[in-house]
Amino acid sequence: MGKPMALFFHFLQGEAMANSVKFSIPEREIDNIGVTFVRKKNGSKHGTITVRQNHLEWTPADHTYPYRVTWEELAAFCESKGERKR
Repeated sequence: MGKPMALFFHFLQGEAMANSVKFSIPEREIDNIGVTFVRKKNGSKHGTITVRQNHLEWTPADHTYPYRVTWEELAAFCESKGERKR
């Protein structure tokens, strides 16, 4: 697993009791600007993930530049490392 995917997976996993994610908007197409989610851990910013048309970007709180993965790379990672749920 490459470093960007490991960091992205870590972002998604988190620790359920220490994190909260809520999101609700009307359906719309994501443009080049994308949609950004901020993850906080114990009240402090842990990083951001930006969902764009062609890729996803993970920016740790202490970094300026993001790690970028394509949708194809994300799909391959999830299929090889993820747990399929019903």
